[in-house]
Amino acid sequence: GAYVCSQVITAIPPNQCARIDFSPTLPHLKRLAFEASIPGNLIQFVITYETAFWREEGWSGEVISSGRTTKRGE
Repeated sequence: GAYVCSQVITAIPPNQCARIDFSPTLPHLKRLAFEASIPGNLIQFVITYETAFWREEGWSGEVISSGRTTKRGE
């Protein structure tokens, strides 16, 4: 099937993104990054916001964890 949208958030391993046919195609370096990624036990992501609202609360915006990052049931 095909889906049409102006933006997309993927929640799959990056190497699986390489299997999606985007139209228009993704920038060359982004495609290379997806194709070169190796499955493993590490998850990294970047989210961009217009304002760094978390700084008002004294947060850095960085999360590093070797376990859960949410409470059970969330």
